Amino acid sequence: MIVVFMPAVAALLPGVELNSALALIPVLNTSLVSKEIITGTYHWNLIALIFLSSSAYAGIAIAIAVKLFQREDVLFRS
Repeated sequence: MIVVFMPAVAALLPGVELNSALALIPVLNTSLVSKEIITGTYHWNLIALIFLSSSAYAGIAIAIAVKLFQREDVLFRS
């Protein structure tokens, strides 16, 4: 949980602003865009980049899960 929690906390640090490099870091990007939206700043190109990168990460995770669950030893724990 610490691995997931630390990027979310890093978004709250002063001086951390949303840019294209930080938009690719999985938890940090959603925390930063949430902070930006609350302040009333909308960077639509960065929001689209965050959506695309999060969708790609989710697709990769689903592909890995499908590959793992196709093995019998994972399903039946023999």
